[in-house]
Amino acid sequence: FRACQHFNKWLAVKETNNRGLWVPGGALEKAENFYEGAIRESKEEAGIDVQLKGILRVDHQVNSDKASVMRVVFYAEPKEL
Repeated sequence: FRACQHFNKWLAVKETNNRGLWVPGGALEKAENFYEGAIRESKEEAGIDVQLKGILRVDHQVNSDKASVMRVVFYAEPKEL
């Protein structure tokens, strides 16, 4: 990735309720996969169309009420600047 013109640059959006900055993200819509959700959330929250290039991290957590949460963090580049 070092050869990429976007090396060492991050996209962050301002969270609600003064929670600081974070990468775009959110819950999946019905019948949406992680890939589609990442592209949609980047467009909705930052107004940027992205091309996903890879996965940086996958987290899975089972809560005490047996509910499950999975988070996928992608590496992406803007389609256009």
